[in-house]
Amino acid sequence: MLRILITLFIISTTFVFVSGQQFWTPLEAGQIQLRSVNSRQITPRHFKTFVLDKQRMQSYLETAPVETIEVLKNTSFTLMLPDNEGKMSEFVVWYSPVMESELEGKYADVKSYKGYKKNDRSVTMRMTITPDNYYASIRSYDNMIY
Repeated sequence: MLRILITLFIISTTFVFVSGQQFWTPLEAGQIQLRSVNSRQITPRHFKTFVLDKQRMQSYLETAPVETIEVLKNTSFTLMLPDNEGKMSEFVVWYSPVMESELEGKYADVKSYKGYKKNDRSVTMRMTITPDNYYASIRSYDNMIY
C-alpha cells in the first residue's frame, strides 16, 4: 500500500510540475488574427498554432540558472516548447546573456536563453524575450524552426 501511495505522489508531483509550466495554449487556424489588412502571403498545408502566455513564461524563466560551466554540466531546469509538428518538447535551458554589461544594464528587460532538447542534445535552442516580443530558434542536424 505504501508503495502505491509513493508512486501516486511521484506521478502527481510530476504532473503538477509539468503542467505548471504550460505557457502554450493551442489555437485553431480560424482564430488567427492577421497583423495587417493584407492577406497571408504563405499558408502552409499543415501547421499548428499556439498562444504564448509570455508573462508567465518570463516569471518562470527568472529562476533559470545563469550559464556557467557547472550549470552546463548539471542543470535540470527545463522548459516545454512546441516543435515543428506541434508537439511539446522538453528543453534543458539556462540564462545566457549576449550583451555587454553596459548594454545589458540599459536593456534589462531583454533576456536571452540557451538550451538543448532533454532527450537529444543535438537539438539546440536559443530564445530571446523582450517586453514586446518572443523570438526562438530550434536547430537540429536536419531542421531549423523559428
